[in-house]
Amino acid sequence: MPAGTYRIEFFTRGYADGSYDGDPSKLLPEVFLEARDIVVYNGPPRCSPSKVEVVGPNFPSAPVGSAYPVTLRVRVTDAHEWAIPGAELTLSRVAAPDEAGTLLPDMAAPLSRVLTDHDGFAAIPASANGVPGAFQYRVRISALYEDPTAFIIFYNEPPGSSRPDYPVAEFQRFVNGRPHYFMTGAAQEMAKLDRTLEWQRTGAIFMAFAPTSNTTGLSGVCRFYGLPTAGLDSHFFSAASDECVAVAQRFGNAWKLETSDAFQVYLPDQESGACPPNTRKLFRAYNNQPDVNHRYALSPATAVSPNMNGPGWTLEGYGNDSVVMCLPQ
Repeated sequence: MPAGTYRIEFFTRGYADGSYDGDPSKLLPEVFLEARDIVVYNGPPRCSPSKVEVVGPNFPSAPVGSAYPVTLRVRVTDAHEWAIPGAELTLSRVAAPDEAGTLLPDMAAPLSRVLTDHDGFAAIPASANGVPGAFQYRVRISALYEDPTAFIIFYNEPPGSSRPDYPVAEFQRFVNGRPHYFMTGAAQEMAKLDRTLEWQRTGAIFMAFAPTSNTTGLSGVCRFYGLPTAGLDSHFFSAASDECVAVAQRFGNAWKLETSDAFQVYLPDQESGACPPNTRKLFRAYNNQPDVNHRYALSPATAVSPNMNGPGWTLEGYGNDSVVMCLPQ
């Protein structure tokens, strides 16, 4: 049917006694009921906004105190992928326990709002403040508080930065009332977790190098999955090849090796726990529960915090500080 506006008229016929069945020859004449206009489009009409997504690079980095070289853009579309102009987007910081915030333009309050243009795009220029580190922002359609949502990660490079290129974000869920943690740097995996109701971003994030990086002196991080058939359902990470081998050999029936190169970091000195220059320490805590879980954090206090994690968490690692990995800056 060609595009255009069409008028539809509705009529009815019945029997004198009001019945719905009988001799068709005794039907009364047609009676007009109503008329309606319908519009036929070449494509589906615009509906309510249903998706917000980052377009192009979604991980800008810049030295502290300077503008990010890339202007971030997000796009809002409906269920048919049609652009939604004039949609109001809310930007808010996903607060992490260990980090201060970066600054977005005109961001005097915790929230900032932007509108999409005629093609459904909204630009988000940003500048790095004086606080080094990685930071996450949530971009949400203002009229729809829960969904849809997109996430943007910014990185403020400290002086002498080795320019790590792989942000690793932490997620949390609750199992029998106790927190369980997971971390990933894979963008598709982050997006998959964001679509669930079970997992939420904690805001904690750190920088590493991408898998298969050629940077000298790096160690690949192995990632194991604790099998539900063994009463587990969590992940374990290590940058120490001897620890990775030991887990596979001793607990291979319970822990499945998913990858030997989830991301890449530096190893601490296994006697002192000292990290190389221009790196920062990462700590690992163990929950000491049958449903084994570990948390990786930028400070030992966060890793074992009873307020966030519950009681019984203890540190694992090298040296007096129990360091497990050294992160590039």
